[in-house]
Amino acid sequence: MKKLNPTIKSLLKSNVKNLGKSKIWPLFLLLTAIPVSSFGQHDNKLTQTIRGIITDAASGETIPFASITLTDNMEKGATSDDDGNFSIEHVPVGRHTVKATYIGYEPAIIKEIMVSSSKEVYLEITLKESVQQLDEVVVRPHVNKEQPLNKMVATGARMFSVEEASRYAGGIDDPARLVSAFAGVSADGMSNGISIHGNAPHLLSWRMEGVEIPNPNHFADISILGGGILSSLSAHVLGNSDFLTSAFPAEYSNAVSGVFDVKLRNGNNQKYEHTAQIGTLGFDFASEGPISRKNGSSYIVNYRYSATGFAEKIGLMDMDGQKIDYQDLNMKLNFPTRKAGTFSFWATGLIDNLITENTDTTEWKSKMDENYSASKQYMAAGGLGHSYLFREGGQLKTTLAGTFFKEHAYVDFYDNDMGRFPYLDMNRNFSNLILDISHNRKFSSRFTNKMGVNYTRLFYDMDMTMSSYIGDKLHPVYDGDGNTGLATAYISNALSINNYITFNFGLNGQWLTLNNSWTLEPRAGIRWQPTTRSTFAAAYGMHSRMEKIDVYFVEVNDKFVNKKLDFTKAHHFMLSYALKISDNVNLKIEPFYQYLFDVPVEADGSYSVLNRNEFYVDKALVNEGKGRNYGVDIT
Repeated sequence: MKKLNPTIKSLLKSNVKNLGKSKIWPLFLLLTAIPVSSFGQHDNKLTQTIRGIITDAASGETIPFASITLTDNMEKGATSDDDGNFSIEHVPVGRHTVKATYIGYEPAIIKEIMVSSSKEVYLEITLKESVQQLDEVVVRPHVNKEQPLNKMVATGARMFSVEEASRYAGGIDDPARLVSAFAGVSADGMSNGISIHGNAPHLLSWRMEGVEIPNPNHFADISILGGGILSSLSAHVLGNSDFLTSAFPAEYSNAVSGVFDVKLRNGNNQKYEHTAQIGTLGFDFASEGPISRKNGSSYIVNYRYSATGFAEKIGLMDMDGQKIDYQDLNMKLNFPTRKAGTFSFWATGLIDNLITENTDTTEWKSKMDENYSASKQYMAAGGLGHSYLFREGGQLKTTLAGTFFKEHAYVDFYDNDMGRFPYLDMNRNFSNLILDISHNRKFSSRFTNKMGVNYTRLFYDMDMTMSSYIGDKLHPVYDGDGNTGLATAYISNALSINNYITFNFGLNGQWLTLNNSWTLEPRAGIRWQPTTRSTFAAAYGMHSRMEKIDVYFVEVNDKFVNKKLDFTKAHHFMLSYALKISDNVNLKIEPFYQYLFDVPVEADGSYSVLNRNEFYVDKALVNEGKGRNYGVDIT
């Protein structure tokens, strides 16, 4: 296996960076000025319906006969039915605050929900059961965005609200760019790779509906490993999700930086709604509605095609030898039943096409300018899910999923007579088959347990050919394939001493079948709320992550030099103090410390996977690296 020429490494990454110099960005600025247009079912009186479901925060079971009101209009309200569903009709358009209450539970408040005339609002509201007897309960309304959806989290996480995030300046509805506004998170301008507490973006785990998925970004890993130009996830389909930055609970595995736990919402099961819009990101079409109103089944789907690709096809703008064309699809089907539980199917996918060509010899300043380069990427992930609530208590979730990523990239150089000669040709494919099973049970108002297992079968195939000089034939540089398995098991618990103190503790174990590497990772946290306005928390977790599968199959002198690599590991520590200054102002201070060890590094060099930013590795590595991140997040 030959090592790649540094010039070629730079060339492969320059395609995306060159876009900033192209004529594409003026088109983006033009489209920014085009107002969003949509069509749906409008009410002449400018009112709309707020619908939703009320569930127990710990068990996920629905809560019947809960009271839901608008705090700014007490005349508008509803009571949840036997299945926890509620509907508030004829709500005036504008922003409203929704409050949900039920005897024996702490009230929940969701502020500034945007109600528009073109689309119904659907809310999933969770209530936390009070631990003490009813006459001892201190009523402390809970504003949802202060806490993550996962109740096993003590600190180091927050809920990512799509509605709230849509108001972030410069976020262009990209979840990766939006979370960069959070304390301790950063991303550069050309890429949306998420760096949490100084960790490399590729150390983040993206999850959808409970399973890990490939990097869900357009033109992924070209400019930086773990990032892309913009997200392929649609705000039309996303539900409220969790973003975890440190010391996450035992159910999260194979991540040492953070976790973006993405949820897809269910479609409207009573009314058809369709939306079309044009904007900076392209042309969007979204649709949702009932499959069967009687059974409560629904669908939701969103398709997007790039504005730049469309502009090029109709001749609206001369791209001057450059092309950036992308499309994506997100969808979910939901089928609840009376006795057999709820079945679902979800999917996300993208197709990217990037071409850079410079035929104007007067602009050639270096050899890197004399080329025609192209990259085409495909990503898809989808799964079948089943959720079943037992009569005696407990919820069983099963997901069978598959993921796929493919890229074909090549580079041709021009000679002085403008003849094209192939210089680089690369194909890489990654696919996973995943089985995930979890069981969650709330044994009492004090104790909740969640346990689960996951098995992922990973497949990989990559080949790269390159010529030694212009006019030479292509020679093999990298040719490898393989497969292995990653098995995970965990148990996670939440114990409430009273309404003020909660312990979270658990254990996660991982086993890589390729070389029998394994880990046992304890996780623990405590949360204390002495007053209605102040909260203290502390959390610890040991975390690990396997390398991308191609790293294990690197060949040097016809030998697999990395097959024995162990996991990268890290100890996470985090403290937290939160103060509710007023109903609209919160202060949070979170000191953190992370110690990373067993990091794969080059034995006789300076290379470390902690600083890895390229999509391939061509080095022999050993688990002898260390690192540390520390600081204070202030929000």
